[in-house]
Amino acid sequence: MEERRKYPRIKISLPVKLYIDSTNQNAISTNISEEGMQVMSQTDIPKNSSLNVCINCDNDIIFDEYTVIESKKNTSNTFLLSGKFKKNKNPDKIALVKKYLENRREYFKKIKENKNKCQYL
Repeated sequence: MEERRKYPRIKISLPVKLYIDSTNQNAISTNISEEGMQVMSQTDIPKNSSLNVCINCDNDIIFDEYTVIESKKNTSNTFLLSGKFKKNKNPDKIALVKKYLENRREYFKKIKENKNKCQYL
């Protein structure tokens, strides 16, 4: 199957807030790219719905408008929402996500190194 996406997606699980009308809901990202994102939500949001999203990458916050392109049932309690950001080709989002991932890698690398040192004492 040929890949439809123009930009590579990064598989990452980040907390996401979905702002729909006057309510907000927690969701989890499953992947993100310069142009769009997929989230796991407990609410089925109709195709072509516009909403605001807030993605928390440690100290960095990504806030943008988001349009739902597809919603499909994932499990009995969740839905996978695929969509696009309003601003196409936004490399700043990806730069923040990559920075977050690099910080996490360094953090876990240090934990592993310290754990290995403790084993030999």
